[in-house]
Amino acid sequence: MCEPRTVNEPLPHFAYYPGATSDGRVHPSDKECTACRRARGWISDALLYSASKPEGAYFCPWCIADGTAVRLFGGSFNELGVGVANEEEARIVSERTPNFETWQDWFWPAHCGAPGIYRGQPSGDELRGDPEALESLLSDLRQYEWARDTKYLGEFIDGLGGGHVAYLFRCSSCGAPMVVWDAD
Repeated sequence: MCEPRTVNEPLPHFAYYPGATSDGRVHPSDKECTACRRARGWISDALLYSASKPEGAYFCPWCIADGTAVRLFGGSFNELGVGVANEEEARIVSERTPNFETWQDWFWPAHCGAPGIYRGQPSGDELRGDPEALESLLSDLRQYEWARDTKYLGEFIDGLGGGHVAYLFRCSSCGAPMVVWDAD
């Protein structure tokens, strides 16, 4: 990983994905941004879902945050779940927030009429240490026949980070946890 070049402006803050740099989705790089055509020292591996973006496109965090990437190529970075009342907040998540790598497509969760704030990929132990977050995951899993087997369900939670992963979000209004999961 290269050291970032000095840039005149600070890295943008992503309100619904504050850990984009700490988890490596936005990282130091000499790659040129497909939108602004500048190598600014930082790049994102976030995928823009758009038929008109060039093959192998990369975007700097500034062109994601200010909406330039979506204005130039259309599409979205994230699909929002139902329940977001504020259209501007919905646009921020879909058009100006980097996504993170997943195996399946799913919707960015919402609660209290607002998009959730992404907090990372908790392990099974971390979820067990947060009973509300664990219950959020369990309430979703209970709809599946396989999750009614308590032994298998325990193994599923123990194996988070292997062939399956949980994504923790917090409500930006009340702080309630929302957990979505993904399987390879």
